Amino acid sequence: MTHVYWVNNADGTVRMAQLDGGGEAVLANNQSLPGDLCVDSSNVYWINHASGEIHAYTLDGGATRLLAVSIGTPWNIVVHSGSLYWGTESGTLETVSSQGGQVTIVRNIPGSSPGGLSTDDNYLYSVDRNTGDIDRVNFADGGATTLASGSWGTGGYINAASGGVFWSYSQGYIFWLPAGAPSPILISEGEQYPQGVVADSNFVYWADYDTGQIRAVSLATREEFVIYSGGDHPNRMAQTPTSIYWEDQGNGDIMAAPKCHLPDGGC
Repeated sequence: MTHVYWVNNADGTVRMAQLDGGGEAVLANNQSLPGDLCVDSSNVYWINHASGEIHAYTLDGGATRLLAVSIGTPWNIVVHSGSLYWGTESGTLETVSSQGGQVTIVRNIPGSSPGGLSTDDNYLYSVDRNTGDIDRVNFADGGATTLASGSWGTGGYINAASGGVFWSYSQGYIFWLPAGAPSPILISEGEQYPQGVVADSNFVYWADYDTGQIRAVSLATREEFVIYSGGDHPNRMAQTPTSIYWEDQGNGDIMAAPKCHLPDGGC
């Protein structure tokens, strides 16, 4: 990963910059409320929330193209093995080839609104914006499983990492379901509207939207750290092996900080 990518829904642009902050460029403009994006080795993909369109930008050729139009109003989007997946306000999980084509419904749960999405080699994970349920769909056979109920709150974001699956509830909770574990573990509570979450095998990081903080917890010791203070409503997050990145939604800034480190576990 050499660049960071983001959308600016205020001016309808899709942008990128080098990881050191240089070389900022506009990849696409005049988009209809661009909402979320994902990246693979060849393309940047994003949803236009207002129009329901799914677009792609070719990284080596600089071409922008319309891939599909969502059946429902789309939220977050992810890419896995040549296919794009997104959730909608109407309760569907939808998919299309990363080359474009016919949109199909993976799962439909009336009354739900699958928002935050993440993938690993075998599964698509979603956290429901309405019910807070954590669901998993098997890529091989389409079988669906509810991993956790939403009794703790409504869903925020989710991240499948080497240490398991991590997610935030807007009511102030961070959860971790370790790989192979029968039930999730409450990692942190009392947070102020936690949103974006990323994790590796040692730490989980999240954006505290209301306080403007980026926080972390050691998975080994459960010690909690403040990585950064003074943000303007931090929201979506991304990571490399050495750094975390986030969007300050209030002012549109894209921020970065070093990850916590071992062996001492300090941040």
